[in-house]
Amino acid sequence: MRYKTAAGMLQYCIDYEDQQGIMSDELPEYFQMLLNAMTPEEDVLVPFVIDRKDVGLRKVEQISAAAVTSERILVARKKTLGKSVRTIPWKRIEEVAISQDMPDFDLIHIYTIKEDFVIPLKPEESVKVYDSIIDALKKYRRARLIRRILITIGVIVVAAAALYITYKLGYLPIKPQPST
Repeated sequence: MRYKTAAGMLQYCIDYEDQQGIMSDELPEYFQMLLNAMTPEEDVLVPFVIDRKDVGLRKVEQISAAAVTSERILVARKKTLGKSVRTIPWKRIEEVAISQDMPDFDLIHIYTIKEDFVIPLKPEESVKVYDSIIDALKKYRRARLIRRILITIGVIVVAAAALYITYKLGYLPIKPQPST
């Protein structure tokens, strides 16, 4: 895992994504929530901070911590009652797009079967996050296709072997075709 601690993820955001202006005392806790929600095999590809209060979106959530991981996208945020981690697994994502509809923010649109998500980010950060999402999504889809191909090949091999064994044991007699 490239980012093993909440402090490391936060420091990355401070150092490389110019996030000093949107720091919150809750961000270390949010990044720790992300790490706690991850599986041992899961890697953080890129952590980032979402600041919705300056964007003017309908849903004002204040500040959230998020991460693109090898298995999904995670977003930790404060809700009306408590805090939560939102999970968007790669298998649910149908499409990802980026738009520059706002002067100071780019919007990453994540379209799933159930709902759509909009992540507002500064332009210098949005391209990196978008590219990480696209790369991880491609790897997931490629692995899923390979698994399906291997399963199909396995089913064909097993069926052919079963047919051959059935024939060799004499349970599948081949009758001569009548000549006309």
